[in-house]
Amino acid sequence: MQILKGLMLLSLGLLMNGCTAHVWKDSPVVSKDYQYKVQAEDTIVSAFEFKNFKLKLDEKVSNKTLKIPENGVGFVGDTYLYFIAEGADDLLILNKLNKQIILETRNRDKQTIQLKIYESTTPGVTAILSDVLTTRTVPGTQFTDEEKQLLINSGFKLSPDPVRKDWYKVTVIGGVLMAKNSIDYQFDKNEKMTHPYKVELLLPEQVSSFNGLNLISNILATPFTLVGDAVILPIIAVSDVN
Repeated sequence: MQILKGLMLLSLGLLMNGCTAHVWKDSPVVSKDYQYKVQAEDTIVSAFEFKNFKLKLDEKVSNKTLKIPENGVGFVGDTYLYFIAEGADDLLILNKLNKQIILETRNRDKQTIQLKIYESTTPGVTAILSDVLTTRTVPGTQFTDEEKQLLINSGFKLSPDPVRKDWYKVTVIGGVLMAKNSIDYQFDKNEKMTHPYKVELLLPEQVSSFNGLNLISNILATPFTLVGDAVILPIIAVSDVN
């Protein structure tokens, strides 16, 4: 897979507010032996940067403020919004690099992103995003000295596997997933992707209480509005990999 424009290829360098970080880091530990299954699909079409981001439930329902990542990079899908607070910088770098060097992830499809999700106990949050993505170059590709330096500057390392002869980078991703129509804001006005990215949301097959049907039903969410000095910006400052 390949990750996004002024955006997604969707790290630890972004600011995280201490009182909100727990929202996506308290996801349950899942055995690495579990088999993951695609539970829902989406298409990412644009990206944005968010700061001091707070949401408030419709006053007809409650005056409660929703705790989610307050600073980071967001991605706009046809159905969902992806608020990424951990790993966003790396995703932006990977997307920029992908214009010059072919990259792939676990499903070997450069225009498909697979993300593991977990059930959220926070009202209004459809799911927790928590995953570790290993991005690789195509095995056996011969790179120029300039391209090798570009990979190094982007955080890639040469694989110790003499057979693969590739470069790799590990990115930890953390954030939350919300229904696009649950927030009273027109996110489609933000920066467009170089091309749309298909997203496959993965869930352990052993989990029965939270499945694709539940995920789809959660699209009908209680409406939220932006609170206070929340700022939504186009992606204009991308880490330079040159």
